[in-house]
Amino acid sequence: MVFAQLAADPIHVWNFLVIIGFLASTGASLAAILGQRRTQRREVSILDNFVTMQFCERQHGRLSSESDANRVEKRQDIINLREEKRQDSGLLHTKIESVALSVAEINGQLGLINQRLTQVDFKLDRSIERGIKKSLP
Repeated sequence: MVFAQLAADPIHVWNFLVIIGFLASTGASLAAILGQRRTQRREVSILDNFVTMQFCERQHGRLSSESDANRVEKRQDIINLREEKRQDSGLLHTKIESVALSVAEINGQLGLINQRLTQVDFKLDRSIERGIKKSLP
C-alpha cells in the first residue's frame, strides 16, 4: 500500500535501480571471491640424487668461464664500436669542414657583389643627377 501512494519520480526510480545494481555487483564479487578459496594440492617429489658440493663447484666453474668469455667478447665489441664511432665522426668532421669552407667562400663572393652593386647604384644616382641638371634651363 505504501508503494502505491508514492509518486513515481524518475530520480527516485533511478536511485533505487543504482542501489540494487550496486548490491547485486557486490554480492557477485563476494561470491566469486569466496568460491575460489579452495585449498590447492601440492605435490612433493623426492629424488634420490641430492646436490653435492662437487656438482656446485662444476656448475660455478662452467658459469664463470662462460661469463668471462662473454665479458671479453662484449669488451671487444665495445672497442670495435668506439673505433667505428671515431671513424664516422672523423668523416663527418671533414664533410662539415668542406661545407664550412664553401659557405665562407660564398659569403666572401656575396660581400664583393654587394660592394659592386653599391658602386653601380652610386654611379647610376650621379648620372641621373647630371641628366636632371642638364635638362634644367
